[in-house]
Amino acid sequence: MTFFHTAIGVDEILNGQQLSNRLKEIKRGVGVDHMQIRSSISSSLSELKKRLDIVAEKVLDKENSFSKTSSLPPCCRSSPSYQYDPKFRKEVNFDTACVIKSSLADNEALFPPADIGVTMKNKYENNKNILWQHYSTIEGTSIIYPATNWTRCSDFDPRWRPEFSATASPRPKDIVIVIASTRSMKDPSSVPNKHKLVVAKEAAHAVINTLNPNDRVSAISFNSDVRREPGCYSDMLAFATKQNMKTVKEFVSLIPDSTINDQNFEKALTVAFSYFKSSSNDSVSERDQIILFVTAGEKTKGKDPVEVIRDENMKLQNRVVVFTYLLGPGSTDNPKKQLREMAEQIQSNTSYGSVRIGQYKNLDNLQTLAIDMSTFYLHLRKPSVDPIYTVPYVDPFSGIGLMTSMCRQVSITQGFNGVACTDVKVSELLKDVEYFEEGNSSYAFMIDKTGRTIVHPLLPDPTYLQTDPVLVDITTLERSPGSDNIMSSIKSGLSGNKTLLTYFTIPRGNLINDGTSFRIVNATFYWSPVENTDFSICIVLGNEIHSEISESNFPISSEDLKNCFMYHNRSLSVDNFRDCRFNSRRVTLDRTSIKFTPSAFVYPFQYTDKEETAVDIGNYKRFFTSNSGDNPGFQESVRPDV
Repeated sequence: MTFFHTAIGVDEILNGQQLSNRLKEIKRGVGVDHMQIRSSISSSLSELKKRLDIVAEKVLDKENSFSKTSSLPPCCRSSPSYQYDPKFRKEVNFDTACVIKSSLADNEALFPPADIGVTMKNKYENNKNILWQHYSTIEGTSIIYPATNWTRCSDFDPRWRPEFSATASPRPKDIVIVIASTRSMKDPSSVPNKHKLVVAKEAAHAVINTLNPNDRVSAISFNSDVRREPGCYSDMLAFATKQNMKTVKEFVSLIPDSTINDQNFEKALTVAFSYFKSSSNDSVSERDQIILFVTAGEKTKGKDPVEVIRDENMKLQNRVVVFTYLLGPGSTDNPKKQLREMAEQIQSNTSYGSVRIGQYKNLDNLQTLAIDMSTFYLHLRKPSVDPIYTVPYVDPFSGIGLMTSMCRQVSITQGFNGVACTDVKVSELLKDVEYFEEGNSSYAFMIDKTGRTIVHPLLPDPTYLQTDPVLVDITTLERSPGSDNIMSSIKSGLSGNKTLLTYFTIPRGNLINDGTSFRIVNATFYWSPVENTDFSICIVLGNEIHSEISESNFPISSEDLKNCFMYHNRSLSVDNFRDCRFNSRRVTLDRTSIKFTPSAFVYPFQYTDKEETAVDIGNYKRFFTSNSGDNPGFQESVRPDV
C-alpha cells in the first residue's frame, strides 16, 4: 500500500471583513478599476456569521426545551411532502426541519427543540444563498433544515463528521493509533459476534472519519513486536486526505489475530513517538499531538511504560497527549492502574514543558468504544465563538456539488452543547474570484499559506463535483518559469507584484473533446495576504496590447437602433418578426439575438441568481440602443462590443 501526499495543513478560520478590505487594497495597488473582486465576499461572510449567531442564541434561549422526543419528522423517512429542488438537488420540505439520532446515542440523549428549526427556516427565507443548516449535539442528535430523506442514516453520527470535530477542536491534529494484537484481543466482547480486536478496528475507523486534510495520521499494531504500515509513510505521519485515510483504514482492517500474549508497551510507545519526530515539525506548536493506545491488558515485556512516555515526550517538549483505552470486561487492577498512569503521565518532567493530561477509559461495554475513541477531541476543546470554514467537501445530502460549512461552537449553562453549521456552495461563496476574467489572459486564484489551491480556473467546476476534491498545490497549476518565487512569497504571507512570461491554457471550445491550446503572454502577478488568516489572493493580468472599440466607428441609423437589439429569450419581449418553432421555443430567422455571459456584468451572480423579467429586458434594450438609458449593471466595455 502507498500514500498520496497531496494535502497540506491549514487553519481554516476566515474573516470576511478582513478579506474584503484586502481585496480593495489589492485593487488600489494594481490600479485596475475594472477588477471584479469586490466586497461581496465580505458581505456574504458577514451575513452567514450573523445568521449562525442567531441559531446559537436560539439554542441558548431554548436550552430547557430539549427533550427525548421530537415533534419534527425524522430525516430518515420519506414523505409525500418532499419535493425536488434544483438548488438542493434533492427532495426537500421547506416548511419544516427534520431530526436524526445516532444509533450509538444514549437512550437519554435529547433532541433540539422545533423552535430551532423555525429559526433556520426564517434564516433561509431571508438569505436564499445558504444551503443546508444543521445543529448537532455532543449526545449524537441533530436537527437539519430543510427537511429531507437522508439514505445514510444507519452509519450517521454527527460527532464523526469532520466539521463537528474541527469546530469543537479547531487546531490541526497529529494522531498515532496504537492497537494491541494479542491473544487477549481475541476474547469475546460485549458486542454480539465480535471479539475485542474487531471492535477496536471499527473504533479506529471512526477516529479516522473525524479527520480532515489539516490533520495527520498513522497507525501501528503490536504484541511482542511492532507492525507498521509498509511504504513511504512507514515512519512518518500522512495528511488525512481521502486516499491516505483509505490506506490507513486498510492497514487497520488487516491487523491479524494473534496467539501471542506478550505485550511490549516500550516498543509500541517508542515507535509511536518516533512518528512525531520524523514528520515535518513546521508549526508543531500550533498542532495537537496525540497517541490513542488500545489494549486488553497490561505490559508483559519492556520498561515501565510511564517512564517510556516521560523519556520520549521530554524530547518533544511534552507536547504529546496520551489517551488509553482498556478493553474489558474482566480487567484486573494492575492494567487499570498502569493505563491510568500512562494517560496522566505521572512521572513527566515539567521542566521540559507543561504536561497535557490525557484521558483513561476502562470499558466493560465495548459498544461505546467507537464513540469514546472518536470523540477524543472533546478533551482537547478550547471554548470559542469564532466561526471556522471547513475544507471544501461534496454535499453529503445530495452527493453533488462542492460546499463548505461555516460552523461555531454552542455552549449552554451546563457547558459545551454542540456545533451549529450553515453550508454554502463554494461557487457561491467565492463567486467573484471564479468570475474574475479579463479575456483569456487574466484570471484570479486563491490559495492558503501552504499552497493548497482553493479556487483556480484550471480546477474542475465545484458546482458539479461528485467526489471530494484532491486539493493540489498551486505549483501544480502555475508552472511558468520564474513563478516558483512568486508562489513561495504567497505562501510566506507576503505581498508583491512581478511580471514574467506566463503560460496560459486556452480552451478551443466549450466541450472537453475540443481540447486546449497554449499561449505565452507577458503577464503581471499581483498578490497579497488576507490579514489574520492563512489565505492569499493573486490576480494575473496579461499585458497584451488592445485597440479600443469606439462606437463612433460604427454609425447606426435611428431605424437600425430600433431593431438592432433582440434578446435571446423572446418570451419576455414583443416584436413583429416572423415566428418559427425550435424545440418548442419561439424563435425567428429574421434577426440574430444576443445572450450575455455572467462576466458581462459587474456583479455576475446578480445576473445568474435573478429571474429576469420584461422590465429587465427593456432596461437592457434602452442601454444598448440609446444614449439616455441608465446602465443596468454591465461592464463598461460591453456596450462597444455589442
